[in-house]
Amino acid sequence: MAKKSKKQAEKLFEEKRIPAKAGSGELFEVSYADDNSQVECLGLVFENDDARRKHFEDQLQQKLSDSTFRQSEGFPIASDEQIVALSDPPYYTACPN
Repeated sequence: MAKKSKKQAEKLFEEKRIPAKAGSGELFEVSYADDNSQVECLGLVFENDDARRKHFEDQLQQKLSDSTFRQSEGFPIASDEQIVALSDPPYYTACPN
């Protein structure tokens, strides 16, 4: 495994992708906001992005336990853990919503 140069390992800004504003023609935009700042998503306010992710991953986990949901057309052949790992709910899920 190649070593990263000091320049590559050093990050000046933490990039964060967020949904783009309506009408911008883009799916996401990059935010350089502090990771500890509040996040609003679907009208809910979370203390940070990790809390937002946990909340929606928990909801996805509940939905995945429903056997009729798994019978949906286009549902992936994967474990719950794999589906959650590939998802960033509610922005993207690796299964039909």
